[in-house]
Amino acid sequence: MLRKVMLKKAAAFLLVFGFILSSFNLLSAAAASATTTLTDSPAEVVVAYPDGTVIQKGNLTITRVGVPSTSYTAFAQNGIFSFNLPDGTYKVSSVSDYNTAQIIPFYTSFTVAAGSPQPYILQLPPKIEGSIITADGADVPHGRLYMTGTDGITTKSYVTQARNGKLTMYLPDGTYTAGYLDEWNSMWAVTLYSSFTVTGGQVEQPPLVITVPLQYTGTVTKSGAPLSSAVLYFQSTDDSSIIYEGRVRNGKLNVFLLNGNYQIYKVVDMTTSQEYNVNLNVTVANGVGPLTISIP
Repeated sequence: MLRKVMLKKAAAFLLVFGFILSSFNLLSAAAASATTTLTDSPAEVVVAYPDGTVIQKGNLTITRVGVPSTSYTAFAQNGIFSFNLPDGTYKVSSVSDYNTAQIIPFYTSFTVAAGSPQPYILQLPPKIEGSIITADGADVPHGRLYMTGTDGITTKSYVTQARNGKLTMYLPDGTYTAGYLDEWNSMWAVTLYSSFTVTGGQVEQPPLVITVPLQYTGTVTKSGAPLSSAVLYFQSTDDSSIIYEGRVRNGKLNVFLLNGNYQIYKVVDMTTSQEYNVNLNVTVANGVGPLTISIP
C-alpha cells in the first residue's frame, strides 16, 4: 500500500516537472524567436549631392522610427556609412560633410529589411544659393542663419553658414522664413524677417537676398536713471507681426531694425526682473541715430 502511494506521488511529481519543462521550452523558443527578429544586420548608406557626387568623409546619425531614444551614428569610409541595424524604418535629420565643413539639415527616411539591396542611396534636395547682406548693402562676412520651412503640412528647422555674404542650402520645395542670424557679432542673435519659396528646385523670385537690419545705438533711462541691463520690445506699426528685441547694457542700447515706424510696448529690467508696459513711438531710417529712450 505504501509503495502504491509513493508511486502515485512520483508520477504526479514527474507530471508537474514535465509541465514546467515544457513551459520553459516554450518561453525559450519565444525568446529565441524575438532575438532572431531583432538581430542586427549590416546596412550600408550612401549620401549624394543633387549632382550625384557622394559625401566621402562625414558622419550620419539616424533614429529608429517608433523608438525615438534609439539612435545610431556612422562615419563614412570611401563614401559609405556602415551600420548594424535591426529591421525597421529610420529617420535622418542631418549629415555632416567633413570636406566642406558643412552640417546639412536633411529630412528623409529609409527602411531596412533583411536581404534588401545594398547600399541605401539617399540624395540631398536641390542646391539653393543666395546672398545675405546688411541693409546698407554690405556683405555679412560670417554667421549662422536659422530658418524654418514648411511644405504646407509639417514645419522643419534648417541651419546654414553665411560666408562672405554667400549662402548655400539644400532645400526641398516649400516656403522658408529666415528667423535669425547668430554668431555674427558679440552681442546676440539678430532677428530677421525674410521669406522665400522654392518650387521645382528653384527660388520663385530670384535672386535670393536676405537682408540684415541696420544697427541702432542709443541710451535708455528709467525715471531719469540709466538702466544697467534691460530688454526693449519694438513692434512695427507698419506690420504688427514684426517684433524686434533691443538690448541695454550699462545704459547703452543696441538694436537691429529695418527702416520704419515702431512702438516700444514693453521693457524688462533684467536687474530687478520688473516689467514695464510702455507706449513710446520711434521712427528709424538708414541707421541715423542715436536713439534716446526715456521711460517714465
